[in-house]
Formats: sequence, structure tokens, C-alpha cells
Amino acid sequence: MTLVNNWVGILLLFAGVGASSCDNSASGSTPQEPIKEAKSLTEVTRVKTAYSSEGNFEHLITSNGKVKSLHDLLIVAETDGRVETSNLYTGKRVAAGDILLKIEITAARFKLEKLELLKFNAEKEYQSLLIGYENLLKGQPEKQVEEIRQKLRISSGLATIEKDIQELLYEINRATLKAPFPGVIADLRVQQGHRIKVGEELSRIYDPSNLFLEIEVLESDLDILKLGVKAEIHPIADEKMIFTGAISEINPYVNENGLALVKVKIDQSKGNMKNAKLLPGMNCMATIRIPLQKAILVPKEAVVLRGNKAVVFTVDNGKAIWNYVTPGRENGAVVEIRTGLVGGQKVIVSNNLQIAHEAPIVEVP
Repeated sequence: MTLVNNWVGILLLFAGVGASSCDNSASGSTPQEPIKEAKSLTEVTRVKTAYSSEGNFEHLITSNGKVKSLHDLLIVAETDGRVETSNLYTGKRVAAGDILLKIEITAARFKLEKLELLKFNAEKEYQSLLIGYENLLKGQPEKQVEEIRQKLRISSGLATIEKDIQELLYEINRATLKAPFPGVIADLRVQQGHRIKVGEELSRIYDPSNLFLEIEVLESDLDILKLGVKAEIHPIADEKMIFTGAISEINPYVNENGLALVKVKIDQSKGNMKNAKLLPGMNCMATIRIPLQKAILVPKEAVVLRGNKAVVFTVDNGKAIWNYVTPGRENGAVVEIRTGLVGGQKVIVSNNLQIAHEAPIVEVP
């Protein structure tokens, strides 16, 4: 009997220990959460702040393109022959009408002299024929007289020779190439003495005083783009160099990629260029700022996503306050806030990705 009582006592002892252990395990996790929560509420986060403002939102359009000249022409040979004289060299500045090069026309000159002799004989023949018709032409209507004279010019060969001379003079004139406008010579591919053929590319001439940047913009931006809107331009090779310009042309056609061509006329006044040099073919970036309607604006760093919703933290008595907002357009610097904030509120712009509602904060510069 005593042995049975001992075993019962031992079992009760283990049961009591197990129950006590289970109670401690169950109650041990409960205090940890309040402790952890208390820590999050007492931990101070260092943040930077800015103010929301009310103003005109500037929609930002950026696009890269190439510098081009309004007057840019590829010069090609208009006749076959040997280059007799050439006044071209790369980089040369020429005025409108300056002779660029001449193609040898010795054979054409001989042919022209021969035609002039034939013309002399044909004129004599024509005059002789005309004398024979003199009496017949008297009293006839002027129209009929002119028709008879034209027939005599053809039968004498004079009309044909005059046409041959006209065509030859045209070819001779094409052998002298002149500058169509003031410009600079580039891409020179011919020298004096070279033999060239019709259609051969000889050089390029462009006007350096009429440069523009050709860019592509999204079709969604076409409605807010207008002629004359200002733009900032900087070469890709030197982003510190900034020029100004204005939209001079908007192509009313959208390509298969949803883009439209826009030309930005570059301001080439001395004050804008500052001795800098832009050349056709250079890659540049254009930045166009378009003021839209008034809105509440905050720095883009102030807007964070929580549960796929936009949130901005404001500051109230040293605490971070959670605000759901409805963002609108953004331009890379600021975000338009359509609902959720008013102007003049202090917003948190750093360390706001993990911060909690009503968490204590301290502002730093």
C-alpha cells in the first residue's frame, strides 16, 4: 500500500511540474509583444523634412536627339568630267553664290563653237526662205504669220540648232557648282584633278547659324506641347553645358512606336552660346517644363507605398503621422497630390520606408 502511494505521489509531482512548465511557456510570449511595441514607440527616428506647397505643377518632358541644321545639303555631281578647279576644303566657310568647283568643259566649248557656226548658216537659210514668203504673208492674221515663220525656222534647221545650243549651255552651267546658301563645307570627298560621275557625292554644306534639335516625344504629351515652349538643351558629352531653345515644329504624325517628332530651335545668340560650339550630328538631351494647373506639391521622396497604397508621413508634435494620399503627375522632382494633404504641411522625406504611425522622430538638416 505504501508503495502504491509513493508511485501516486511521484506521478502527481511530475504532473504538477509539467503543468507549471506549460503555464510558463504559454504566458512567456504575451509580455514580449508589449515590450517590443513599447520599444518601437520609444525608438526615435532621425528624418529630414520639407513642406508641401501649393503651386503650378511643371510637367517634365525629357528626350534625347541629334543636332541638325535647317539648311543642310549634300552636294552631288550634276555632270561627268574631271575637276578642273576646286576651292573646297573641310571646314571652309562660304557665302551664297560662291564657286565651289568647276568641271572641265573643253569638249563642250568646242561643241558650242561648232553650233554657233551652224546657227549662222541656218539663220541665213531662214532669212532666204522668209523672203520667198514675204508677199504671201502680207495682210495675213498675225497668228497665221507666226505659224509660217515657225515652220520656216524648223525647215531651215535654225530651231533645232537653237535648242541644241540651249541644252549645251545648260550642261555647261551645271559644270560649275555654287554654294546655294551661306554655310560650312563638311564631308569633303573630292579634290582637284579627280574624275567624277553624275550623281557622285562630293561634299556637304550646312548653315551653322540655324541649328535645331530633333527629338521624339510620347503621343500622350502632344496635347500639352505648344509652339514657342522653352526648352533646356545640353550635350550628352558635357552635361554641364546648357543651352536654351524653343519648340519650332511639331510633326502632326505619330509613328508605330507612339512617338512624334518635335524640333527645338536652338538660341544661338552670343549670350546663350558663350563661345561654345554645337555641330550637326551631336547627341543632346532636351528638357521641356510645361506649367499645368495649380496643385499640392511634395518632393517625390515624401511618397512611399504601404500595402500598394500611396502614403505621406507628416510631422505633428514630434511624431510621424500616416496620411493616405492620391498622387497625380510627377516630374522627377515633385509629385502632385490630388487628395490627402494641404499646402504648408511638414512632410518627411527620408527614413520613411519603415517608420510607424505616431512613431517619435527628430528632424535633422
